[in-house]
This record gives sequence, structure tokens and C-alpha cells, in this order.
Amino acid sequence: MHQDLRYAVRMLLRQPGFSIVAIVTLALGIGANTAIFSLLDKVIVRPLPVEAPERLVAFDANDSPLIVSNPVYEALRDRAPALASLAAHAERPLTLSGGTHGERVTGAIVSGNYFRTVGITAAVGRLFGADEDRAGGTHAVAVISHGLWRRAFAADPGVIGRRITVNARTLTVAGVLPSGFFGTTRGISVDVYIPRMMAPAIEPHSEDALTATNWGWLHVIARLAPGATMAQAQAALDPAFEEFGFGRKAAGNPKKDSFNLGPLPAVRLRDGSRGDTDDVDGLELPLKMVMAAVGLVLLIACANIASLLLARAVVRRKEMGIRLAAGAGRGRIVRQLLTEGVLLASIGGAAAIVVASKIAEVLVGFQQQVTYIPHSLDAAIDARALAFAATLALLTGIVFGLAPARQALAADVLPALKVDVSAPSRGTWRAGSLLIVVQTALSIVVLVGALLCIKSLRAIQAVDSGIDTTKVMTASFDLNMNHYDVDRGRQFIAALHNQVAAQPGVESVAFGTIVAFSDSLWVSGARPEGYRPAAGERLAFDFNTVSPGYFRTLGTPLAAGREFTEADRLDAAPVAIVNEALVRRFWPGQNAVGKRLDRGRRVVEIVGVVRDTRARKITEEPRPTIFLPLSQLYSSNVTIHVRSAADPRGVLGAVRAEIQNLDPGLAVSNLQTLDAQRNGSLYAERLSAALLGMLGLLALTLVAIGLYGILSYAVTQRTREIGVRSALGAQPHDLLRLVMARGLWLTTIGIAAGVALSLGLVRVIRGVLFQVSPLDPPTFVLVPLGLMAVAVAACWLPARRAARLNPLAALRRE
Repeated sequence: MHQDLRYAVRMLLRQPGFSIVAIVTLALGIGANTAIFSLLDKVIVRPLPVEAPERLVAFDANDSPLIVSNPVYEALRDRAPALASLAAHAERPLTLSGGTHGERVTGAIVSGNYFRTVGITAAVGRLFGADEDRAGGTHAVAVISHGLWRRAFAADPGVIGRRITVNARTLTVAGVLPSGFFGTTRGISVDVYIPRMMAPAIEPHSEDALTATNWGWLHVIARLAPGATMAQAQAALDPAFEEFGFGRKAAGNPKKDSFNLGPLPAVRLRDGSRGDTDDVDGLELPLKMVMAAVGLVLLIACANIASLLLARAVVRRKEMGIRLAAGAGRGRIVRQLLTEGVLLASIGGAAAIVVASKIAEVLVGFQQQVTYIPHSLDAAIDARALAFAATLALLTGIVFGLAPARQALAADVLPALKVDVSAPSRGTWRAGSLLIVVQTALSIVVLVGALLCIKSLRAIQAVDSGIDTTKVMTASFDLNMNHYDVDRGRQFIAALHNQVAAQPGVESVAFGTIVAFSDSLWVSGARPEGYRPAAGERLAFDFNTVSPGYFRTLGTPLAAGREFTEADRLDAAPVAIVNEALVRRFWPGQNAVGKRLDRGRRVVEIVGVVRDTRARKITEEPRPTIFLPLSQLYSSNVTIHVRSAADPRGVLGAVRAEIQNLDPGLAVSNLQTLDAQRNGSLYAERLSAALLGMLGLLALTLVAIGLYGILSYAVTQRTREIGVRSALGAQPHDLLRLVMARGLWLTTIGIAAGVALSLGLVRVIRGVLFQVSPLDPPTFVLVPLGLMAVAVAACWLPARRAARLNPLAALRRE
């Protein structure tokens, strides 16, 4: 084996051109696949690092994670003998105070049996137990994550018993979780765990959280009892869920909420910015699309390597004949060729790790940074991803090594010794030609998908959102986390407004509850004056509470009426501003100023109409929206918007400093420009366009390399024929046309096959395109033309070499 390895190294060094092309091709193909596998594994596939994760189940209702009240959870807890235990959890943003300022962290309020149900033990200290479930507010303890332990406490084992301040409440650290456990809601990394019975003390205005039967805030997970099945647990819980208003749709009532059990690892991710469920809020679908594209790129890379190895195997036929004549067994030759293939793939696989790390960094860099609950994704290529890359490289090496080995097994000694390496081989040429056609067709599919996504992103970026995002910055905070009452909260907001407005370069300052482009949502009901809803019609509108100057700060003009002013105080007549979308729906062609909206407990008068904005999602049409004055409807969770005369990044530090001067323990989040907020809201589209574009260019490069390789091989095979043609009077341009015609013919066949394949497959991505048809004619013209141009360039070099061959030298060549 040592001798085989030494000879394999010598062969790679003797043919540096072949080796470099093969290694780069493998590095790109395997590296891209490894990067996407790594993130998909972390987001979708990987089971929790706990005991028997396959026995964990989660509850969902109507295809969304089930949310129940605390009394319902307690009633369900002992209802199913098929469940070993049933636990509850709820993720929340929290303020961890300490040092010079408060830090926004992710918390989870969990039942006392949560960790036992999950099947995890403490790395340091202890976890919660039955005592933490017995009385409300009596167990002021916390369990912290391994990451927070390292980040905030320098991994000090003496952290047990130390006091920390969470939401202005003092808790004692009871334990530290092991590394790698981030919680049971995938994609959300939890820092601090607090007992369920401490919820009223930790969460402001949640005094009834433990007793209110109609307040759903807990998610439920369970562990199956030994020998029990999911179906048995489902059947045992059916009566209980019927009692609490959840039924099975299959039972004949399609309008009733339904509940189902499912494996915990298969539960979809929840997006923290909206508090609801979604497939990683747009991250899962782009990753799957890119995984499909990167799989096609790997196939192109494999076809490329196969083409190179076919040409190399033909050149080495005489070498194999000499080895056989010298007494080498066929098994010995096969082992040698397999060693060479595996060595080549191993070097390519090692280089692929570097490529995978860079691609993973790009992927993670596209994560949305505006959600208040952080995702736990990272760019590290861990052991599972390394094993994936190693397996892919090994399989590739074996497959590539078997191609020349198969020829060696089939070879006879005398024909192999007599073979002329310049003689054409129909079988090899046909195989190489087929590989070129396959590469071209697959690259068309990748390029069409990439160009469609790029055009879609450009269409989105060109949309006028109705908001002037230039020179505006934002900073969000929740005064409730530090237990401000309404009066103190109003005083804080007023003081912060005055302090920031006095900063040099600040043009205007305003507050709003819902941040533009954050995908946040506040929906509530109202009845427009004079409108009679149809039977069963539900009138629901987007709402936002804003301060005076809000629309001026965001650069959104009024269409009629006025903005809110300081005169719109709590003791003044209730007023509202609506957008044009609401006016078009309920008062088309009328002046809405002066009309009223009935909100149930109060009627508000419309004093202004603002231009439509795409404030929630740029790809969505403007929705009917109602704006209320913050002075009349106080909200503790607000975002300050600051418009500056110059670069808004220059006032970010000043705004943070003013907030900390007023309350050093208040956590600030979403500290960024509104431009960055808008770009962050497009991360899924940008991710798709950037990565598919990169993969498209990679596919184009691989096709060019493959086409160049097979034509160079063809020129080498036909050297004597070309010499004869030249000696008989063929001109250089005739030889140039002869060689290029072969390559362009193969390209044309591949393009035709690729276009036909793309027409069928692009419909799959219809849902991610914006104002772009999946059958976009310019795309299906530009991609084939671009690929043909690359093919011309790839064919030119070997054709030019053929045209310059010396006839006498070519005829003398053996």
C-alpha cells in the first residue's frame, strides 16, 4: 500500500494540469455540498442531543405548534398513561442586567419536569425538579445555557449560587446546561431557563398567567412511555382535547381546531419576530433550493472528473499493458488505480472543507438580524459535516478509480502494448460526449434558476415601499422588562425623545410600536363608519401606535388631513390615522377625514390619511392599517426612529448612550439603520439569489473546463488525422471549424435538453419569485446564449492548437 501511495503521488505530480483541475473541481463540488448539508443538518435533520430523542413528541394544532393555558397544561399532564411525562415551555425575550448595561437574551419559562422530559442532565449544578412546580413565586432560581456560562461568567464553576438579575428580578443560578443543547424549539438558542411558577414575577402584567384558562402561552412536549406508540398516546389524549375544545378533523368537524402528535425533531421552526410558526421564516426553503442546485453542481463536477479520467485512462493503456506483461496481477493494478483515485479525492475533499467553511459563513451571514430571538445557527463545520465530506470524497474516489480500473481488467496484454494513444476511441469519445451533454443540460437548469431569483430580487429592491429608509436609524426596547408602570414609561419616552432630539445632526425623532420591515404584526378589529359587514366577515386590520412626527421621520407623506400632534393627549378626543388601502376598501372616492372607526370600547375619529407603505413585507400589497397615537394608547415595547442629516450610523452610539444614561439596566435591540432593516427583511431572497448565482457561475466554469478537456482529448486522439488533413491541403480555418463544430454541436444538444428540463422544473420555484414569470422569455434566451458564448471560448483553445499543428510532426507522432 505504501508503494501504491508513493506511485500515486508521483503520477499526480507528473500531470500537474490534470491534478489541479481535478482537485479544484472536487473542492468546489464537495465543498458546496458540505456547506449546505451542514446548515440543513443543523436546521432540519439533527436530533436533539438528549437521551432517546426519537421518544420525544410535540403537539400541534391545525399544523401549528399547540399553545395552551397553564390550567389546561396541568389538566393534560396526568391524562395519558402512554406518556412517561408531559412538559411545557414558552420562549421569551428577557433582560439580563449586569455590568454597565442590560443585555437582551432569550429565555424559556419551563415546567419543573421539562429537563426530565427532555432527557438531559446538568453540566454543573442541578436542574429543575418537582419542587419548582409546587407554588407560585417561591423558587427564584434559574438554569443558564453553556454558552451564556462561558460568555458572561468565563466558565466559572463557582457560578452556582450566584445571583443574576432578569427583568429586574433577582434569581439564583442553580445549574448550567451541557454544551450543544439550545432548547427544544429548533433555530432558537435559549440562554436562561426560569421555572413556570415564576412567570408572574418575571413577566410584567402576567399575574393571571397561572390561573387564566383562556390565556394560551405554553407549548407542550412529551416523552413516550417505554413500549408506547404515538398512536396510543394520541388516542389516550383525544377525550381530554375534546373537553378543552380541540378535536380531530377526521372526526367530522372540519371547523374545529385539531391536534396531532408528531416527532419533536420534525416540528417546524418558530420565528421569534412574529411569535408564530414558519419554515425557519424563509430560511428552510432557500436552503432546500440551494441544496438541489448544489447537488446538480456536484453531478456536473463528477461528470467533469469522469471526462478527464476517461481521457487519462486511454493515454495510460500502454502503461497498463506493460504492467500486465511484466507480471502484475489485475487485482494489483486495480488497487493501484483505486489508490490514485482515492488520493485525488482526499486532497479535493480536504480543500473542500475550506470551501465549505467560506460558503457556510456566507449562508449564516444572510441570517435575518432583526428578530428578537436569535437563531442558533453557526458557520462551524462540525464532525457530522466532516464525516459527510469524507464520505463524499471517498465514494467519489472509489467511483473515479473504478473507471480506469475497469479498463485495466478488460485489457489484453498484446493489444495494450500495440495501442497507439493517438488513435481515436469511439467508445471513449461517445462517453465523453455524453458527459458534456449532461453537464450542459444540468448547468442550464442551475443558471435558469439563478437568473430568475436574481431578477426577482432586483424587482423586489426596485419596489417603492413608501418609506424613505435613508438616514434613519432604529433602536428597540421594552420597558415592561424592567417593570415600568405606565406613568414611568411615558416619562422615560418623553425624556429620551428630548435627549436624542438635542443631539447634533438629528432632524426628527419619533416612536412606533411596530418596526417597519421587521415582519412584526399587530392585528385587531374595528368597524368603519357606514360599513355593514357580510355574514361571517371578520374585520381585522394592521395596527400601530406612533408618536407625533412618525410619518415625517419615515418620509411617508400624508394624502389628507394631519399628523398626530402633542394636542392628541390622553384626555383629548380619541383619534386615528389610516392608510389609503383602508380608504379604498371602505370609503372609495370619499374623504375619510372626519369619519369614525368603532373599536368596541371606544370610537376614534380619523384625522389623517397616509400614503400606502409596504411596511410589513415588501412583496406584499399594502394592507388596511390603522395608526393610533402613542399618547392615547401607551405601549411599553417601542422603537425609537431617528432621522439624521448625515449618515445615520453616526448617531447609533449616541442613541444607545442616551438610553443607558436614563436606565443602565434597559436592554436595547434592533440598533441599526432602517436601510439595514429593509435589507435584513430580504435575507431569504438575497440568500437565494447570491448562492444560486454563485452556483450558476460555478456550473458555467465546470462546463467550460469539461468542454475544454474533452476537446483537448479529441485533438490529442486525432493528431495524426489532423496532420493528414493538413498535408492534403486543409487550411487552418478548416481545422479550426472542424474541432469547434464538434464542441458546439455537443453544447447545442445539451442546451436543448437543459431548456426542456428547466421548463418543467422552474415551476417549482414559482412561489419564491416576485413579479417574474417562471417561464420568463428573456431568461430562456440569455442563459443559452451565455452558455454558448462560454462554449465558444472553451472550444477555441483546443481548436486553435489543432489549427497550428505541424503536419510533418503530426504524421511522425506515434
